[in-house]
Amino acid sequence: MHTAPVEFLGRVDRSMPVDAGSDKSLESDDPYELVGVRFPVAPGVDADAAVVRCMIEDYALMGWPATRIRQLFGAEEFQGTHDVAARRGADFVEEQIVAVFGPEPVERELSEPVWAEDVVGGES
Repeated sequence: MHTAPVEFLGRVDRSMPVDAGSDKSLESDDPYELVGVRFPVAPGVDADAAVVRCMIEDYALMGWPATRIRQLFGAEEFQGTHDVAARRGADFVEEQIVAVFGPEPVERELSEPVWAEDVVGGES
């Protein structure tokens, strides 16, 4: 078994064929299981807020609307996002979403119709 640490230098070795290593059958003790770990942070740093904001920004940059991202945090199938929402609450998640997207527009009823002239300063 190879135990040397893997180094990533930001380059991809294109000399290796794409299917290199595919001739090996999977074994029950292969280390291909996704494992999440926590790491220590400095006192006073809210790691959850930083990670959640990063997640929200990533999905927002992919074009997801805020409503869909809210659903992601509520879905048990997505363990990482759901775990934070379960521990910190929906209000915490909503604060982070608002920090990224801004507040939802407020709908209000108008007593009179608004005309374009009223908005741009009247007729000249």
